[in-house]
Amino acid sequence: SKKPDKPTNRFPLFLYRHFFGKIRGTSLTLFVIAGALWAWSPAPLAPFETVLGMAALLGLLVYVLAYACARLAWVNVTASAIVVQLPLYRVSFPIADVLGTKAIPYIKIVSPDSTEAIDPEGNAPQDRTALLVQFRFWPQPQSVVRFWMGKHAVVDDQLVLLVDDWLTLRRRIDQKIEARRAVRR
Repeated sequence: SKKPDKPTNRFPLFLYRHFFGKIRGTSLTLFVIAGALWAWSPAPLAPFETVLGMAALLGLLVYVLAYACARLAWVNVTASAIVVQLPLYRVSFPIADVLGTKAIPYIKIVSPDSTEAIDPEGNAPQDRTALLVQFRFWPQPQSVVRFWMGKHAVVDDQLVLLVDDWLTLRRRIDQKIEARRAVRR
């Protein structure tokens, strides 16, 4: 019998999974083709054995790094903060500074005058719903957050979180806000 999925506090960031998924496909192709040519090593390619071996290793290295980067990008809601973990950066937004949340189609953030989605299957970021989180104060300058998270991470002084389960993330943030307000009363 299959065990039910346990609820997690981590919400993977969709853009990182999407972007690094494309990189993984390309690097895997490089690894397979260069590795096959290196192993097969026909006579005309004999002088390039070292280059083919290095290309295969580079493809494998990029594949592993892209997999790790996609897994290391997530959002977590704790009792006191919204934590955004990126592969090389981590920022914590205090719950006390959160004014509210709002859901919006991501296509409205990327191209506000567009009326239709790009991918009919809904696998592109443009077809997703993003969660906007508004803050009273930012723990980091918005330019720093935008640098690490991408140009669409901050819109109209709001943090944009693009996750698969945006509704649960929104509920958790709202619950923490309400719990904090109840303690202050």
